[in-house]
Amino acid sequence: MKEVLSKKNLQRLYSEIKNTKKYIITFGERAEQVLEVLKTKYGLNVKVISAPHLSFQRLNTSIVVPEPKETLILQIRTLNID
Repeated sequence: MKEVLSKKNLQRLYSEIKNTKKYIITFGERAEQVLEVLKTKYGLNVKVISAPHLSFQRLNTSIVVPEPKETLILQIRTLNID
């Protein structure tokens, strides 16, 4: 976790999300923790939606499509926090 919270890494992550206005979705506890640090350090005013880390096993078991099937379009950007 030390490398994830390094000044250089936090600055890089902030530069990737600084223009986000409403929501950020985190996958996994580490991502959620890092985002909380970024919110405090840089004053980000976004709502956080947290989900379990999407390992290959979880991808195969955790996706549920609501009924009736609705169209949901998300723009997903992955941030490498390692």
